[in-house]
Amino acid sequence: MLVEGIKQGGGVPLVSGENIADARALKAAKVGISMGTGCLVAKENSDLVILNNEFQSIYHSIMWGRTIYENVRKFMQFQLTMNISLLSTVFIAACSIGKPPFSVIQLLWMNLVMDIFAAAAICTEPFIQREEDSKLQRISRKEKLIKPVMWRNILPQVVY
Repeated sequence: MLVEGIKQGGGVPLVSGENIADARALKAAKVGISMGTGCLVAKENSDLVILNNEFQSIYHSIMWGRTIYENVRKFMQFQLTMNISLLSTVFIAACSIGKPPFSVIQLLWMNLVMDIFAAAAICTEPFIQREEDSKLQRISRKEKLIKPVMWRNILPQVVY
């Protein structure tokens, strides 16, 4: 009842549980977390299973999620910058010269290289425990993935 009340109030409930009695709440919650020594029913009904029994691991899981969210934003900014600049170069050159400056194979290779660098950057970005973690703002579900500040960075780079 508590989880349903939080959801109806517009909140995003996170439930931690470890036994059969918690299974229904884990299933109803937006994010269900069970610990490693919990029963199998609780693990099956949860979204995230933490292998050890330390609540500090829940904090680290949330911080890794925030890091991934920030890395996805960086990836989107990089991809949009590269793809818009490549698209505009091809379009302007095709309109002015009359033929595209790159062949299809060259465009595919450029796209492959851009994707590899961006994916490598996302995978290698570490979770860094910062001092300002206590002051972290909530990430709203209504917040846009690409912020206006990111567009302010993308467009001048495309023009350059």
